[in-house]
Amino acid sequence: MTDPNKEFTDRLGRSGIFSTDELSEIAKTADTATFGSPEELAFELVRQKRLTEYQASVVCGEDSRLTIGEYIVLDKIGEGGMGVVFKARQRDSTSVAAVKVLPPNTMNDQSAIRGFKREVEAASRMQHLNVVGAIDSGEDEGQHYLIMEFVNRRNLARAVKNSGPLPILTAVNCISMQPRECNTRTNKASFTATSNPATC
Repeated sequence: MTDPNKEFTDRLGRSGIFSTDELSEIAKTADTATFGSPEELAFELVRQKRLTEYQASVVCGEDSRLTIGEYIVLDKIGEGGMGVVFKARQRDSTSVAAVKVLPPNTMNDQSAIRGFKREVEAASRMQHLNVVGAIDSGEDEGQHYLIMEFVNRRNLARAVKNSGPLPILTAVNCISMQPRECNTRTNKASFTATSNPATC
């Protein structure tokens, strides 16, 4: 019979976020402590601040990969038709960035890949005080990504969900910034092909 905690630590290994020594330490904890399920072990790692809640949910789910290039995924910021945006930390650093990737179902869609590359090129040329800066871009195991400046504020979808519709002047200001996506707290915008409240 498969040990669920052993399976969980194996998934942690595949996630790519821990070193070999760290994984060995976690495996020992799983062996010596009484955890009734992988979820309990995950909760303990979250309590110890070794995993974020998002990371724990990913490792406990079907997908366990939590790295994009040299970045470790910390949380999911938002998702739209043109991509998924994550909060991520550069490995061996405290530097935090926003990482945008193509949705999994478009990884082999050449039209989507070309559109994403055009967006990357446009973002790399755009330099403005009110525009989120592009830092880097690349491809990791077939997954194209764009590294951007991280703005630590609510996205527009969350702001509307929590506080209701925007005041008319604020909404007009956001619309006037298209095709750049706006952040209602800082007026920072990310230059993208489409505007989606969940990723701005």
